[in-house]
Amino acid sequence: MPLIPSRLKIGDTIGVVTPSGPISSSPSDDPYLELERGLAYLRDLGFKTLLGEHALQEGGLAAGSPQERAGDLNAMFANPEVSAIISTHGGVAANSCLPLLDYELIQAQPKILLGFSDISTLHLGIYSQTDLVTFHGNMVMYYFGMEPQEYDRQEFLSRLILGEIGPVNKNSPWRTLRGEGSVEGRLLGGNDWVMQWLLGTPYWPDFSGAILFIEVPGYSPDMLVNRLNQFKQAGLFEQIRGVLIGYAKKVEDYPVEDIFLEVTAEDNFPILKTDDFGHHCPNTVLPVGVNARLDADTSTLELLEPCVE
Repeated sequence: MPLIPSRLKIGDTIGVVTPSGPISSSPSDDPYLELERGLAYLRDLGFKTLLGEHALQEGGLAAGSPQERAGDLNAMFANPEVSAIISTHGGVAANSCLPLLDYELIQAQPKILLGFSDISTLHLGIYSQTDLVTFHGNMVMYYFGMEPQEYDRQEFLSRLILGEIGPVNKNSPWRTLRGEGSVEGRLLGGNDWVMQWLLGTPYWPDFSGAILFIEVPGYSPDMLVNRLNQFKQAGLFEQIRGVLIGYAKKVEDYPVEDIFLEVTAEDNFPILKTDDFGHHCPNTVLPVGVNARLDADTSTLELLEPCVE
């Protein structure tokens, strides 16, 4: 069984950190307004918010040094008043935090960690070291500070407060690209670029028997082919039992679906496609490390065990 955190309760304090790029690196016209909107969204849901010491730090590609950003994460896990930790947004350099995280502390005081994009680094790295279930989903700025839809709110509350399991709710049509029947395995994955950065490091988790979920926010076809072939040559596709592809911007003549099918033509695992997680779309909340069932006949994903207690 994986290590699962306590569920959120209305009135709890959410710690807000910036493990990747500084606030100003957001593509928004007004990043700090976007941040304030995201914080207000969480407060309107009934939560308190606490900014990390270096969450607003500027001056570089990342919001402070690796020691400062990892220190903010460690401090949030150590703080008994903090019930969950959400990233402001993504960017680059979250992987530089991984050697500096206090994994014994994280195991001793497991908490909800929510984010996506570059935060996939933390999900996979922390899971590899602690077995803690973390959560791939919306961040404070991206999208809670933009124009979150009812689906975003429902999935946040469903997964992190109510702790609901069973079939993942759909906001868009899901399609089966290949396969039939159902497979079961641990949900592992994230952003395709970020996963590539973990290959060959101690923070690459064991994907044996896993269901891979992967989002491709934007891509050039040649580079995506190279990334997927790297995963293939590293043995990833020999280990997994199924794939769920999230939102991907369409590239004429080379849709992401065709590229996946081409690179994995020698494999027989089922592949599903959805637009319900990733960049540029409303987001469900996917618990990293829990057992799930991927059904190619019904084009569904079902969570089979609790992800919060």
